[in-house]
Amino acid sequence: MYNKIWGRIPAKDLERAKTIFQWILCSLSLLSLDAIQVAIAVSSTTGALKHAGIKRKIPYDVSGDLLGLFGPLVKIDAFVDVSHPSSSV
Repeated sequence: MYNKIWGRIPAKDLERAKTIFQWILCSLSLLSLDAIQVAIAVSSTTGALKHAGIKRKIPYDVSGDLLGLFGPLVKIDAFVDVSHPSSSV
């Protein structure tokens, strides 16, 4: 099942998907959608971090983005979590 889900992630999104999934798995507490939005924006900003530059890179629909990448591997409400117990640490 996991291989099938990971296999449908486009090659251009694979590194981003791995990074985000690691954040979700390794976080000491559940991550909010806001926290993931900021993390995505900061991680995709290079050079000097400028508030305006980060703000432009925050995904508009992070929930849809995560569901598009991970499908049933994640559950999303106010927080993002792994949906299947065998994939949590």
